[in-house]
Amino acid sequence: MDNNFILLTRSIGFTGTREGMSNKQLDVLEALLNRASFREAHHGDCVGADEQFHMIVDNKKHTEDRPLRIVIHPPDNPTERAFCIGDVMNEVKPYLVRNDAIVKQSQVLIACPLTNKEEQRSGTWHTIRSARKAKHKIYIILPDGTIKEEG
Repeated sequence: MDNNFILLTRSIGFTGTREGMSNKQLDVLEALLNRASFREAHHGDCVGADEQFHMIVDNKKHTEDRPLRIVIHPPDNPTERAFCIGDVMNEVKPYLVRNDAIVKQSQVLIACPLTNKEEQRSGTWHTIRSARKAKHKIYIILPDGTIKEEG
């Protein structure tokens, strides 16, 4: 990541694998968020990457001098839910519907997929495709820590 990089936006959406992020993805995500200025962070409240993202943003929230809200979009299936505590809890919705809501309510999407290649039956890649259609700025952090910027 460029040392002069800074991300300025009102609202960040996040999507990632239920398997959890690789150590390299975690490191890059934390560095990206530390160089970002945003007021809202949206995630889907699943175990794994969503939960990890929540912890990073929650830590940032306690060091910010401006308000930072965590907005949770929980899935209707509780078996993979992390039950994070945020500032706004949306109603439960089916996975793909809530993924689209995350995109709709954010300006930038950060994605941490399990694989380097796009997959059809993946909620993370579905959310990336939705953000592409919405013409959002997208940061895809691959498992090896490489960032692919789109939009």
